[in-house]
Amino acid sequence: MRQHWKLYFGDREFIDLDTILFTIKTDRIMKTKTILLIMIVFLLLIGCKNDENKNDCGCDSENKTLVTNKTGTIQMDTEREIYYIYELQGAMTNTYEICNKESISGIPLGSNVIYSGYAKELCDNSQFGTGMQFVGYVTITEIHVNQ
Repeated sequence: MRQHWKLYFGDREFIDLDTILFTIKTDRIMKTKTILLIMIVFLLLIGCKNDENKNDCGCDSENKTLVTNKTGTIQMDTEREIYYIYELQGAMTNTYEICNKESISGIPLGSNVIYSGYAKELCDNSQFGTGMQFVGYVTITEIHVNQ
């Protein structure tokens, strides 16, 4: 009667040493591929992570300065369809584009107002043309018509 030897490697049963060596080599390759795949996915997740920081400028930017009890006049740039508040200071005009247009609903264009809010960061100084000092954007927290 012929005796049959069984070799074990972990939970696996093998017939000869070549099969064991082949299995070890295959397992190492699979582990290496798995680790490499995990590293690639991890790097992609880090590299493609959405930047939760707000924009550096414009209405979506962080609050830059608190503006309190400022006076100005509400106007509209009909070409760009934006509302803004401007105030004359000597020969210069400080202009704030209004980020939250709903805050001025019911207030007629050309009205002199007293307002408070948060100034935002300037994106492009050439938006309103020459002769104006464009200060930035404003989110209004409080506004009323100046009597």
